[in-house]
Amino acid sequence: MVSKLKQPIEFILQSIANILLKNTSLTNNPGLLKGKMGISIFFYHYGRYTENEVYTKYAGALIDDVYDILPTQTSVDFANGLTGIGWGIEYLVKNKFVEADSDEILEEMDQILYNLPIDIWSKDDLFGIGHYSLSRISEHENYDNNLNMLVKKQQLLFLIDECKRLLIHKRFLDYNIPTLKLSVLNPIIYFFIEIHKLGIFHSNIDRLFHYISSYIEFSLHQENDWSEKVTLSKLIKQIQFNTTNPDLLRKFSTIATKIALEYPDSLQLGRCFAKSAWHLLVYKPHNPCNEYWYNLTEKVLSIIGNEEDVNQRLDKLYKNNFGLTGIAGIGWGLLNFLENVSIKNKRILI
Repeated sequence: MVSKLKQPIEFILQSIANILLKNTSLTNNPGLLKGKMGISIFFYHYGRYTENEVYTKYAGALIDDVYDILPTQTSVDFANGLTGIGWGIEYLVKNKFVEADSDEILEEMDQILYNLPIDIWSKDDLFGIGHYSLSRISEHENYDNNLNMLVKKQQLLFLIDECKRLLIHKRFLDYNIPTLKLSVLNPIIYFFIEIHKLGIFHSNIDRLFHYISSYIEFSLHQENDWSEKVTLSKLIKQIQFNTTNPDLLRKFSTIATKIALEYPDSLQLGRCFAKSAWHLLVYKPHNPCNEYWYNLTEKVLSIIGNEEDVNQRLDKLYKNNFGLTGIAGIGWGLLNFLENVSIKNKRILI
């Protein structure tokens, strides 16, 4: 069942790579989700998958472009700005696409981001500073006596305090924001899970889990974002796996039963697939390939079309949108599917 998808997926991936090779130079956006950083991640993975250095070298050239643009970059948001770019650099180093010391590369960015007053909820920003801060401490935990690591842990404590203000004191109401969407809540939940796994600030995190549960229930009644709901369901499983608090287990078990995972209609399918794809990138390992991802992949293949019209369909789906929220996101999703599905055993990795 799975193996039959390999050939059409590989054809579409080749088409996507060609589109990006021809058009990426048209964008000056250096960002992770909407610009060159995210596209470079796609090409690094695609080069590794195909064992073709052409794609790897192009990915490296895109990173050079990002560095050239950085001095003029003032935005700090995750989609287009410094937190996403920094997260992407850390990702490339940790996955051995780039041989470098991320502490050296990101030293200046650390100083900028750790000293800026940042509204953690603004513009549906995916809690970009949270993602960045976690990436800078993850897999470096053994350096507890390192001054830089102590600074990074202090940053995490600061962000937890900001989350308290957001969730407990409802700071968002000061800005006429009526409630918090799942696109804001999911990255904060992810942040809490990762902090809990680090074994620090446990009492604070358990308390915040209690508060955030009521926001989740309200949001589930107000919005119908399929990708966010799928990610939420995966994050809840991680909460249930990592906590022994009976009240939390009861609360999140109840929430899990209320998450309806109906598939998006054909008009929204491409957008939802791209969004689910970059969620797989950002929220790993909490959002692995599963039966929903497999079914969504099949549906996307059906609307992209056959070999005769694939380029036309891709262009129609994401005209002038080449980042992870667009064509590169579709490519990353299909490639991620191939990388995480066992063709030999013909089963989905749950």
